[in-house]
Amino acid sequence: HKAGCRLFGPYGDTSWISMNTFSLGPNTICVEAHETGYIEQLDKLGIEVVPIPYEHVIPFGGALHCTTLDVYREGDCEDYFPKQIESY
Repeated sequence: HKAGCRLFGPYGDTSWISMNTFSLGPNTICVEAHETGYIEQLDKLGIEVVPIPYEHVIPFGGALHCTTLDVYREGDCEDYFPKQIESY
């Protein structure tokens, strides 16, 4: 590029997508079912793994953590982004 910038095409999946998980509790975690190496590591650490077949969702931009939303959260309703302009 003549301005000295490099242009990149669309981004593919990151090699770290296996770490995009969803915790169900302090010792239970959902992991994409095909991430067998990661599942083995977690199992050796004594963490209960719930394998979820999710490989066909990842190409749309995220994995288990990115595509879930808390339904219930303990504690007070708190604004974590007080300086953000409300868009809805």
